[in-house]
Amino acid sequence: MPGAIVGEVLVRQVTPEELPLLEAMYGSFEPKEVALGLPPRDPERRREWLKALLEGINFVGVIGQAVVGHLAIMPAGQAGELACFVHQDYRWRGVATAMGNAAVADARRRGLTWLWVLIGSDNSPARSALLNYGFHTAWESQGEMKMTFAL
Repeated sequence: MPGAIVGEVLVRQVTPEELPLLEAMYGSFEPKEVALGLPPRDPERRREWLKALLEGINFVGVIGQAVVGHLAIMPAGQAGELACFVHQDYRWRGVATAMGNAAVADARRRGLTWLWVLIGSDNSPARSALLNYGFHTAWESQGEMKMTFAL
């Protein structure tokens, strides 16, 4: 998939061969383990986590020459689990929205019917952004919240 530029953000799919690009972004990502223990703090655990995510559908957000965001969808049947991270120096610049738009379009083309994401109940910025995007709260319990998006 060629990249699509949204504002200043270039969004494109990423391949497993580009693992070093993601490792570089997550190497300076802070705070680590902020989202239910993700991204892992330990570089080796983080590399294994990224390898597992790269088995799914992955997008990166690029500003200039820097990879500044990563969104992964792990399909399972008609659904896909979503994970999205934006480097702290580039938050609130439309990176997550741009990657989300590309991911939703791609998920629809693949025949998925809904996406879901698990976040910490105390993650107010993520909750607000997901609700604004069109996600709905499916459940909330013991510090976690599942949000869903119908495709």
